Amino acid sequence: MDVAVSALGESIWAEEAKDRFSDRWRAVETVAKNDFPNRLFTAQMIHETIRRRTNKPISSEQFECLRRLRNLSIHWKPHEETAKEIHGAAEEMYTIAYEVIESALRDAGLSAATNS
Repeated sequence: MDVAVSALGESIWAEEAKDRFSDRWRAVETVAKNDFPNRLFTAQMIHETIRRRTNKPISSEQFECLRRLRNLSIHWKPHEETAKEIHGAAEEMYTIAYEVIESALRDAGLSAATNS
């Protein structure tokens, strides 16, 4: 869980939208790996974690769009139009990552909203 919280924190200070987006994706991915231990990890597990742990589950199409943007943001320098998409998606990923982490912390008997 420390890695997920740290990744979300790093995303806040990242200068570029592509870095904010990928840090937030990494935070969700970390929780998903904890949700599905001892299994060959797949992207579908990330989608399942988002579906189970957020107040606003995303459709398969939305997830695939986010996944495509994640791949573009970490493997290439995106073109201007894609960079705009990543910028918007970074804000959506913040909400998703925060809700996923908060849910995981609650399951662990902790809460992101309090100082406990």
